[in-house]
Amino acid sequence: MSGIEQQTIDAFHRDGAVLIRGILSREWLDLIESGLEWAESNPNGMSAGVNLPLRIDQFPASQSKDLAQAMRASPIAEIVGTVLNSPVRFYMDQMFYKPAGLIAPSAWHQDTSYYNVAGPGFVSTLYQGTPVWRS
Repeated sequence: MSGIEQQTIDAFHRDGAVLIRGILSREWLDLIESGLEWAESNPNGMSAGVNLPLRIDQFPASQSKDLAQAMRASPIAEIVGTVLNSPVRFYMDQMFYKPAGLIAPSAWHQDTSYYNVAGPGFVSTLYQGTPVWRS
């Protein structure tokens, strides 16, 4: 995929993580933001912490047409496949909302996978936006 430099791919394989800024068009970002705002306003049985500062929704794309469209048609899978140099299979989607600042002290930890999958080809992608909700 154009826009991903070889040094970014090398850094991912060397370091295990890489930050890629500015690779999605404004249209895709707007679609994702719209989907996240919709999901935030429409909690369901897979939402945890709805009235708490930390909120986690499982599978919000199954409820939000905008998130589903972003998963189906955006270049995210192509971007990940380019960095991995491998085909990509989607596993799941989640929405985490945590406001800025300290909610409670937490012990040192690593955000490693807690899914029942493993291996060097397991990748988590993150969209970190500035939502207009819960301000």
